[in-house]
Amino acid sequence: MSYGQKKIQEVPTVRSAHAVDNSPLKAAIMAAQQGDRKRAHVLLQMACRRDENNEQAWLWRASLTSDLAEATECMKEVLRINRENRIAQQWLARTHEPAAESEEYECPFCGREDTQDFYRCDRCKAVVSLDLELMKELADVNTAILEHAVNGYKQAIPDDPYNSNYWLAVAYLNMFRSELALTHLLEAQRLEPYQKDVDIAVEKLRRRKLILVVDDSVTIRSLVTRVLERNGCRTLEASTGMEALSYVDQKEIAAVVLDIGMPMMDGYKVCRLLREHARTAAIPIIMLSGNDGFFDKVRGKLAGSTDYLTKPLKPNMLMASIHKHVDLT
Repeated sequence: MSYGQKKIQEVPTVRSAHAVDNSPLKAAIMAAQQGDRKRAHVLLQMACRRDENNEQAWLWRASLTSDLAEATECMKEVLRINRENRIAQQWLARTHEPAAESEEYECPFCGREDTQDFYRCDRCKAVVSLDLELMKELADVNTAILEHAVNGYKQAIPDDPYNSNYWLAVAYLNMFRSELALTHLLEAQRLEPYQKDVDIAVEKLRRRKLILVVDDSVTIRSLVTRVLERNGCRTLEASTGMEALSYVDQKEIAAVVLDIGMPMMDGYKVCRLLREHARTAAIPIIMLSGNDGFFDKVRGKLAGSTDYLTKPLKPNMLMASIHKHVDLT
């Protein structure tokens, strides 16, 4: 589907401070909603000629044209009017067009101003847009910087709720914590409906199967979630058995990757409790252990595990098990 064929409902309403006569724009929107795209496009051309600083008119025109070059030029006009417009930034990022050669973009996480590439910061290495495909290739993001930024954006939510939730989502995606990212994207979507980049990311993340990763080791959790996220899963982390049980009561979990050797409540106990309840009885449970012993495998099977993997964990073995028990399509 070309850009010009996107649904009308996906076009955002932009609040422009520039006071203009919006009658051609209003007529164009009405024509578009009635299915008369040709008339809507003509009216939008008129609106843009009448006021070249009408940000909303340029956005609507970009959404209704089937000409890629025209859409790109319209998005450049949007950024000329409002350099902070993320819809235009995302569009130009996807089409690999420079937004403005002389402009500098400040990283929302580390503050670096970088004129080389506003898709990814060359200091903290974070992707600074909702490009889910680009994030799959992340390998060297400075998580300490991102964690610091996360704390800052959480504190800023009361004063700037939309932007804070937006950048919290981007930060969590950079850290392969997509379930947390989805939570903040949904809040951003509620605050400002029809933001195109947010709508697209929410739709993509919702289609991913949610895997719960339970391990008291931060290192193991990070390794497992990174592998799963790069292979198209959505992940949620738990460090204890009690935390894991609370999540399965709240979320639609497609599978659980469960460590055996945890304090207070080990993996065997968690597994048995999950199997005792109708809502969670059928969830695939892949148990992780540092021992490759026959007794541990039998004990895991008796507790109700679906599969058993040993540490150090091999990514291909993990994904083979996930594909065997979860339909990721």
